[in-house]
Amino acid sequence: MVGVFWTWSPWWYFQIALGVFIWLTLFLYRKSWKRKNEIPEQLLFGFLTLGITLFSDVIAIFTNLWHYSGGDWPAILWLLMFSAGISAFQLFKFIDERWFK
Repeated sequence: MVGVFWTWSPWWYFQIALGVFIWLTLFLYRKSWKRKNEIPEQLLFGFLTLGITLFSDVIAIFTNLWHYSGGDWPAILWLLMFSAGISAFQLFKFIDERWFK
């Protein structure tokens, strides 16, 4: 059975802040707010990343590949996965614009 727990180390906030910092830095550098459909694409990419990683986590927990200490599913991971997804989107776009055009 998968349990969700809501207590976590303050270091999780550092990880999430780092992901948001990377996203914000690239967002501002690339002037993403000026580009058509950029923000909806970022959000879609973030939610798709979240969905894929949550699905992978569910499979891993139910097949006993791993367990999280103190419970089975820290809810803070959802924020971390989303921030990683939007940061990855910005990074992919940055690399694409710099080296492949």
